Amino acid sequence: GCRCYLAIRGEWVIDRILGSCSTFVTGKFGGLKGSELKEDDVIVWKNKKNSFEGRVLEKTEIPYFSSKITVEFVPGPEWDMLTDHLKKQFLTTSFKVSSKSNRMGIRLETNDPLIIKMSDMKSSGVIPGIIQLPPNGLPIILMKDGQTIGGYPRIGKILEVYLSRLAQLPPNGSVKFKKVRF
Repeated sequence: GCRCYLAIRGEWVIDRILGSCSTFVTGKFGGLKGSELKEDDVIVWKNKKNSFEGRVLEKTEIPYFSSKITVEFVPGPEWDMLTDHLKKQFLTTSFKVSSKSNRMGIRLETNDPLIIKMSDMKSSGVIPGIIQLPPNGLPIILMKDGQTIGGYPRIGKILEVYLSRLAQLPPNGSVKFKKVRF
């Protein structure tokens, strides 16, 4: 995968926000001064005894994250704003993960954007996994730090099971979509 998590035997000696030591880089708070960890950063921790001493994770238990993924989705409220041609294009395109992606959203790129005629759309609620289609025709999959209201067409919703795998995709990784059949 493209992200990692730090685990220790003990607890981090770091300011907590809402009980968490995690960092929200976009908001510039949490973690170590609200920024990404970089070389020579030091994080202090307190050692605690626990029952994990001497345990090792078997290599077969370590997940493998491919840089290519096919994700299932259900059509969203604005799916029918896409023409039949654009729906087919969406389902057959291998989108590239943009280097502009972050914890708010996975931005996708393609040489053939999905341009639709947009009318004045009112903002509406969004949740992680929603696939938004902005005017530039390049889909955005909202992630855990995404907003709660959006004004772009919601053309689909990724099944929850795929969100953690999407979060591990590196820049230039690829995403394909498969529509869930009922």
